[in-house]
Amino acid sequence: MKLSPTERGPSFPQACERTLDRPVRCYKVSTIVERNSAVWLLWPLVVPLIFFFLCSVRIEDQGLYYDELHQVPAAFMLIGKSSYIFAPLSWHGFPLLTMPYGGATKSVIYGLWMKSTGLPFTIYSWRVLGIFLVMVGLALFYFGAKHGLTSFGLFLFSFAFLTDISVLITTRHDWGPTALSLSLRLMWLGIWIRLECAPSVRRVEAFFFGLLPAFCIFEKLSNLGFLGAFGLLVCFPGNKRYGKYKLVILSGLLLGFTPLLLVNILEPGVSFKAALDSVRSGDYGQILGQSQSSLAQILSLGAGDEVRSFVLGDRVPHWIQRVEVTLMATFMFAAAIVGVIRWRRSGHGRLMFLSTAGYFVVAAVTYLLPKDTWVNHWIAATPFQYVALGLSLRSGASGLHWRYAYGLLPISATVLVLFLLIRTINLWDTQVALGKGLASPDWDPSYTTIARFAADHREEGTFVLADWGFATAIYALSNGSFPVAEIFWNYRKSEDLLPAIKENPGKPLYVLSRRQEGPVNPAATEMIVHDVKQIAHQEIMPVESEIRNLRSVRVLKLKYPADRQVLVIVRSGRTERFSAFGYIDQIISDGEPTNRFDLFGWALFDASNPKAFLSLYTKLPVRSVGALPVFRPDVAKTLGDTREIVRGFQIKLTLKNPVPLDIVRRSLCIVSDDPTRGKFLLNYSTAAQNCHQMLKESAVQ
Repeated sequence: MKLSPTERGPSFPQACERTLDRPVRCYKVSTIVERNSAVWLLWPLVVPLIFFFLCSVRIEDQGLYYDELHQVPAAFMLIGKSSYIFAPLSWHGFPLLTMPYGGATKSVIYGLWMKSTGLPFTIYSWRVLGIFLVMVGLALFYFGAKHGLTSFGLFLFSFAFLTDISVLITTRHDWGPTALSLSLRLMWLGIWIRLECAPSVRRVEAFFFGLLPAFCIFEKLSNLGFLGAFGLLVCFPGNKRYGKYKLVILSGLLLGFTPLLLVNILEPGVSFKAALDSVRSGDYGQILGQSQSSLAQILSLGAGDEVRSFVLGDRVPHWIQRVEVTLMATFMFAAAIVGVIRWRRSGHGRLMFLSTAGYFVVAAVTYLLPKDTWVNHWIAATPFQYVALGLSLRSGASGLHWRYAYGLLPISATVLVLFLLIRTINLWDTQVALGKGLASPDWDPSYTTIARFAADHREEGTFVLADWGFATAIYALSNGSFPVAEIFWNYRKSEDLLPAIKENPGKPLYVLSRRQEGPVNPAATEMIVHDVKQIAHQEIMPVESEIRNLRSVRVLKLKYPADRQVLVIVRSGRTERFSAFGYIDQIISDGEPTNRFDLFGWALFDASNPKAFLSLYTKLPVRSVGALPVFRPDVAKTLGDTREIVRGFQIKLTLKNPVPLDIVRRSLCIVSDDPTRGKFLLNYSTAAQNCHQMLKESAVQ
């Protein structure tokens, strides 16, 4: 059926009407969604519900991942908890940042929800929050998109978005974080389509058109590419509306930048210093040389191979990835060509080209950021490509001679059917994997198990984190009441263990580390495990059945030396190596209370150390202190080690005032190699092979 421009009626977009400067023969393919029709309400109501269903299948089965929870500690600040980790900047107890380059918006939302409802943290509520944010953005997108996309265009957009595996999994497990940024992009694209195609626009919509891209940069600094797409779309307006509302758009843009500006004033340059500290390796020549393979990875995000491998531990079939890349590359190339050709004749042709160009601008800027990027960064280009897909049928067919329309129909239909088929197969396969509760080693349920065990038994043991991956989960499941120090980041000496070990004196020690991957700080993890074993006198205890043989977590349980005062002997001389450990086995006094005490103990020294100091720390008023070496063959046989020497000692401690024995036991703190921090006791200046002879010769008063 041939239609003249005057016969098209209100079903054709007004943007297209304005661009036509002469009569052409058109082939009517689809009708625009009527603005006052109740049918269009199905899109903002039904599609978000389908999205929730696809994302929430057995949502608690995968274990808690460290980065997934990095926004939770800041949320606890709103219910009166003290700042723990991932709260680099706050203002009067109100969190502003969770990372130097990431805003605390999601943390504030979740914290206000906990404060208003009185409900504690749960895995379900935290993961559903990310899904809910995207559902809101998706619903608001349709309110604007109804003015520019046909009913079939809305279907194409919805189908492509709902079957994007990267979108589903990164929203369900928001470790990027990506959910809030995706929601804001959806809202913004809906406003853009409304600005281009709606008969009238309110000032508030123009205001948010400028505000959202700028605020996205505060939310996550890697969203800089979004600002590039904003500039591109503003430079090629389809009507005079941008000029009319340019001051409104500019004011929104400035207000959107305000949070980023304020945090960098409160903490000068905090966002950019952190970003530049993690500059990627390699020069830009190498980076650009890898751009072809990276572009293929970005185009294949819809297949979701990277995220499925990372979260679920399985892979998308290789042929699906190849077909996905081929179809997306073909479509994006065709969309750009057709958009340029149809620029003047079809307003939708211009919109399709700008959506396609916006996709590549965001992808290019994100890829060229001065730090390593991955899926959780590349997804910043989504859903620009799906908006272009929704506009494609209208843009390509509108104004075409009927012969060309009929000629392109079989080709377009074949490609479209293939795309629908591939996406459906992949979506089904992913839903089956989620239904089985698959999880990679990084997302294994054992992380949730050990975190829940630690939160429930925090009064019954001392937990030492020898590796990355546990702190945020323990803190979250304890509802912000059990912060565990991450000593492995800067662990250099055994003295660093004291704050953690003295939390629950007399209770077992649990040392947590990962099984599957290498530690983030291998040397520190090895030293922590070694040092704790020495503190516990190698007394390893059986682990509880519920945390035994975990797939991704290694748990070492040791007996706390409740009947001994721990002596921590750290670096000696100029070496950074482990120096020694030891205990005070016995404290003898003439009576109670008294001011004279004899402390008998032993220390385990590295035989290669040329020099070692022993210092006593106590808050008691000390009048005099002296030490005498004592040979300890009993301990030497028990702890025989060719690399270490057991050296016994007797410390004569005289206080200014009489003190009960139990107070002395509690007041003795640390023995260290730093003579400037305590009373100097022993100085071993040589590394003699004969321990007994060396102790005799090197004793000092």
